[in-house]
Amino acid sequence: MTRTFRVTLAAVAAIGTGAVGSLVAAPAFAYPPEMAMKVAATPTGQPTRHGQEFTVVVTNAKPGCTVKISGGGEAVRATVGDNKSATAVLTVEADDHRRTVNITARTERCQGSRESASTLVTLSPGHIGGNEHGQHGKKGHRYDVNLEDWHPHRRISVIATNGRDRFDLSDRTDDHGRVSVHFTPNRSGTWAVVVVQDGQTSNMTIEVD
Repeated sequence: MTRTFRVTLAAVAAIGTGAVGSLVAAPAFAYPPEMAMKVAATPTGQPTRHGQEFTVVVTNAKPGCTVKISGGGEAVRATVGDNKSATAVLTVEADDHRRTVNITARTERCQGSRESASTLVTLSPGHIGGNEHGQHGKKGHRYDVNLEDWHPHRRISVIATNGRDRFDLSDRTDDHGRVSVHFTPNRSGTWAVVVVQDGQTSNMTIEVD
């Protein structure tokens, strides 16, 4: 089954850089008092079986406190360092229906400081398809990745990896937001294909014989 989704975020660091601005409410117990806590999320570009990883960075938080980072039904925790920041990796599950995921960071067990901040991630069904054989390929044979419904006349990047080998591809979409790229898998097994354009992300897996 192809699992695809599109994420309105800054581009993956290895493919293009950026981050999402956070929605911040300055609480009465902010630390430091004049600066509200902030949170930003950037896709890691690492393929997963059922979703997409994001690096979530919390700033302007009280050192030593724990922050709970949650979104899309998943949650992780991180400890704020002396630099008033904490970093964690959160996996947001892929979804075949348009939805908005609220990634929230909230302080826990933090005496004198109760804060939260969030950033909205919009997921929508992107389209990424394989060649005439669907999601199956053959070792040593060209495999085409066909993309549709992306931004027209923009650069688009594709990573194909089996966890050991990696192909980095790029091209430009046409008037209708379509483009095809290809690679030749050199090993049998499961390959993940991750597509990124202007922070919008889609992925699928293929089985190579």
